[in-house]
Amino acid sequence: MAYLEDCIMPNQPAFNDFEAIGSYEELVLAWAEFQYNNPELFTTIIADPTDCTPTSELEEYTPEEEVIIDEECRSALLDFLATYGITLTKEERLALLTSLEIPDCRDQEAFDLWILENVPLSLTLGADDEQLSPCELALLLTEHRSCVSSLRTNRTAAFSMAGEFFGGLGGANGCGDAFRHAFFNALNARDCGIETARAWGAAHECGATNNASSMDLYNNEIGYYFGIEGASNDEIAVNICEVLSGGYLHVLSDVSDPDSEIIDSDGCSCD
Repeated sequence: MAYLEDCIMPNQPAFNDFEAIGSYEELVLAWAEFQYNNPELFTTIIADPTDCTPTSELEEYTPEEEVIIDEECRSALLDFLATYGITLTKEERLALLTSLEIPDCRDQEAFDLWILENVPLSLTLGADDEQLSPCELALLLTEHRSCVSSLRTNRTAAFSMAGEFFGGLGGANGCGDAFRHAFFNALNARDCGIETARAWGAAHECGATNNASSMDLYNNEIGYYFGIEGASNDEIAVNICEVLSGGYLHVLSDVSDPDSEIIDSDGCSCD
């Protein structure tokens, strides 16, 4: 029981109370009582019981019993997080559930929309710290939300592959950007189908009217047709590199100006 005494117990907010216990039997009884009174702490599996790294749930425990929480809303939030594959800390969940702006969680569409507006895009689609656009919010409430997990994985793959060929994250409005958009959307078409991939591509660009957005939408469209079922990421990358160097994708004449002239990509290469 060294793990109990040396690893778990010292990470509890009330460890001083446990530390004062004299006998091992009393310690076990006190630990059992702690588990009984705090069942929500024991829903997270401790991945490696051989070290003393506490789980985030134990380390950041905030007693929710001190705040009145609507159990139906708590269940609705947990269902929402499971649907989108999102993990929030106990504090983040508590902040949402106790917000004065929270809508009636029995209205599922209004509740889901409100949660989406308050969860960073990084947690849903894997983007940086920006929030979802209105079009992406609307799309997440349709059947197209089934592609969210693939979008997150494919976005990471697209930035990684563009970085290998063009350095950094692939740049903006130039060769790397053209490759990244076509490659990303080819992966999405492969994993989710062209219709869903096209819907997400359009939702990401909605509201933008400059040439950079037009360039992105065009390159997305080329990418959809290379999303062959069963094709590997590397095989798709080879095809996108060929159309890029062949001048079939679009870039901007001045990458620093989002409204500069749209030109063919025949000056680009993945080499």
